Amino acid sequence: MIRLLGVLMALWLGLQALPARAATSCSLTSPTLSFGTVSNGLVDTITTFNINCSTGAVALLANARVTFCVGLPAGTGGTTITPSRTFANSFGDRLNYQIYSDAARTSVFGSGSASSPAWAMYQMQYPVPVLGGSGSGTVTLYGRYPASQLLSAGTFTSTLAATFQYAYNEPILGTPPYPANCTVGSPTVTGNSGLITATMSVIANATVNPSCGTYVTEPMNFGSSTGTVLANIDRTAVFSLTCVNRSAFQIGLDNGSNADGAGNRRMRVGSTGATVPYELYQNAARTLRWGNVLNSSTVPGTGNGSAQSLTIYGRVAPTSAATTSPGVYTDTVTVTITY
Repeated sequence: MIRLLGVLMALWLGLQALPARAATSCSLTSPTLSFGTVSNGLVDTITTFNINCSTGAVALLANARVTFCVGLPAGTGGTTITPSRTFANSFGDRLNYQIYSDAARTSVFGSGSASSPAWAMYQMQYPVPVLGGSGSGTVTLYGRYPASQLLSAGTFTSTLAATFQYAYNEPILGTPPYPANCTVGSPTVTGNSGLITATMSVIANATVNPSCGTYVTEPMNFGSSTGTVLANIDRTAVFSLTCVNRSAFQIGLDNGSNADGAGNRRMRVGSTGATVPYELYQNAARTLRWGNVLNSSTVPGTGNGSAQSLTIYGRVAPTSAATTSPGVYTDTVTVTITY
């Protein structure tokens, strides 16, 4: 009996000398998923964030195992996860995008364990010696911006208040099994286990630059006149363009290829022949000259994503017989689009 008591006392004292167990703690960074400047083509991008876990001292050499899940909601840019998430600009215009958990971009990142699509689950193991240990891992978000969208100019963003949930098994000795999922609420092995929920933010963004294209111009034909021009000859021409929605633009017209020293427009016979003065205007009353000075003589507009037409109002004023010669009078005016 005395010999057995001595063995029990030694074992009790030995356990008291071992360090106490401590809970596992995990944290993660908040990434930005940036698509950069987008237009009508498909854009794929990725971002990563780091998972860092630490476990305090356990009794003996051991391995901690963590199962963690990341859930991404629809975000502030829209209300749906599938078929597409959306981000929005300051006007409330929206563009589609999606976040996947795999490089093939087939598994959509969901928001939780019971939702469809579900959140993404990962596992991590790291050694925990007598003085404690830590481990880290990287999670990749795979983003896709689909092609052929109706564009609007602006910066598009969406903030996703993601859920980060993890369960861990922290043994005294050896390597435990991984927690079966991120929602276990009680220990799954003999030892220390836990369930923690935290939050993080994912910011998705893209930029659509103002842009204009698909220009169509038509000639302004003042017709024919016999001899001296005795009265105003008024004609119009239409200039058409297509600009990305909300693209602010200004249309300028230069003074043509035959302008005089004061910048007055002229039509000329051939390259060196006689000239006839004319003017181009912004309005039907022909009181606002259409020029090329930004914010002054140019015509402003805002794109709507469809073809838009602007009318150019022209006038040939009466001329004297001394300055009018037979022939075909022409001029070339350059249109400048600033956006």
